[in-house]
Amino acid sequence: MSARGGLLALRALKTDLQHFFHSAHALTRHHDAAALLASAPRKSLLKAVQPFVRWRDGALTRHEIFGNTNFNLVLTSWAPGAKMTFHDPGHFFRVLKGTLHETTVTALSPDLLQRDESCIEQGGCSFLGGVHQLETNTSTITLHTFSPPLRAPDLAF
Repeated sequence: MSARGGLLALRALKTDLQHFFHSAHALTRHHDAAALLASAPRKSLLKAVQPFVRWRDGALTRHEIFGNTNFNLVLTSWAPGAKMTFHDPGHFFRVLKGTLHETTVTALSPDLLQRDESCIEQGGCSFLGGVHQLETNTSTITLHTFSPPLRAPDLAF
């Protein structure tokens, strides 16, 4: 696969996402952008984002691929041992390489929390709309869509 093919896939994803995000609004699990991110060619996207991948020992780094006032597309590079603290911005993501462990916490009552855990393998997608944490023990590359968009300092990992 050529570098040009990867860039074309990334450009097409950006164009299609712009079509879906006419305004900034909270994402839901059934947003059209979720299916779009899931169906984009993983290997082509992985090739296209390689120039933006940055590794830091035991940490994660972020790079905004595209952003406007309605949404942004963010690449996250996870070194083994990287862990994001619990947070709650809603977003879709796709694992382009590696594996992520996801923990979600839901309040069932003021005194009772439910904790769910899952593993998202390479090629897999997830929607996170509540309090959640992500971590990995492998070198992992993910592509995230946020609406409303993340802004600095949230991008500065």
